Amino acid sequence: MDWIVDWRGKDLADLDDHPPDLLPVLQCPTTWTELQAWMRRARLEGKHLALAYPQPIPEAPEVIWQRFVGLAKYLSRTQKTVTRSQLLEKLGMGDRTLQLAFQLLGDVGCQAQSTPFGFQLVWNLPNSLPSLPPSFPKRLEALLNWIQEERFRQQYFYAVPLPLIQRMAGEIRPSFTADTVETPH
Repeated sequence: MDWIVDWRGKDLADLDDHPPDLLPVLQCPTTWTELQAWMRRARLEGKHLALAYPQPIPEAPEVIWQRFVGLAKYLSRTQKTVTRSQLLEKLGMGDRTLQLAFQLLGDVGCQAQSTPFGFQLVWNLPNSLPSLPPSFPKRLEALLNWIQEERFRQQYFYAVPLPLIQRMAGEIRPSFTADTVETPH
């Protein structure tokens, strides 16, 4: 399994000696399915797979939520657009978590509007704060738990030994076509 290169925690710019046919995984996966999608893609494209994601930053879920709200306020005030991938990278969260966070943002008066260039966030604050739905505290707690679980999984995939990853790669069935490969983000 020499087609998988372990560069976790290293900066790709600092690595001069790497194969030209490299497919880097830059965001830490949170499931084996997600990592296997990258493996399939590398094999399909005949490339080396580089595990090149940074070490997850241990942040409290509340801090991530607060950063998301602050970012939403900033983007609303400046009327700038942001792409989904920019949000995922900036917040270090996955798609499902981002969807949940957007739903909660709607509860506090911020709506995400899709544009050809990404999302534009619009904060619709009346003179007084909107009344939160009764389910908001439980939904916020669920989001914070989801973020915590996601961080735990990222820590796992950052630390999982390379031989285990290689063993999982060996279990991938080679019988696939370009039509059946799930393309990772």
